[in-house]
Amino acid sequence: MDPRELPRHEDKDWERRNDPARVYWEGFRLMNEGSCDAAIRRLEPLARRGRGFEHAQHGLGVCQLRLAGMPENASTNVPEEAQLRADPRFEEGMTWVLRAAHAGQFDAQRTLIALYVAGLGPTDDPLDLARWLHLYNVNPTRQTLGIIDPDDALLTRARTLLTDEQILKGRIEARKWTPAFWVSKPEKTARSPSP
Repeated sequence: MDPRELPRHEDKDWERRNDPARVYWEGFRLMNEGSCDAAIRRLEPLARRGRGFEHAQHGLGVCQLRLAGMPENASTNVPEEAQLRADPRFEEGMTWVLRAAHAGQFDAQRTLIALYVAGLGPTDDPLDLARWLHLYNVNPTRQTLGIIDPDDALLTRARTLLTDEQILKGRIEARKWTPAFWVSKPEKTARSPSP
């Protein structure tokens, strides 16, 4: 083949390569297949865009947590807390999950609940668990999509870790909550000194 000629592609192949939606969803597909290293490379640039990319932030956080040693199902075979927290990917993953949860992304809120139930939450305060539990339960996006399971084992387990008073105080705290969207700070570029 002459190197000056452009390679010819089937129309179908060409469309697939230039489909922006494919680029977006590729990271999630890889995450769901368990290829977190590859998923991170695709999700991180999206997550860093900030508002509107909370799903990518959550996916990036989940992959970081998994690479640190967190199993997919946090209720089984969780490594020791000290071992997990010693891995910088755990803290990085927690940061991304928190960013998405604070923005109101319900999957991220559920991930936080799972971390609290596993004893790996960002704080040891049971009121934080109660607040996130209430925020997840009343999340309007989750309810609009119809993602409601009254027999959810994770939520049931979370409630058993809390007293009625803590649940009530968590609801009160949740009513004061407003979404907070993470904004990426522009990277500083080195400028040459002006003459």
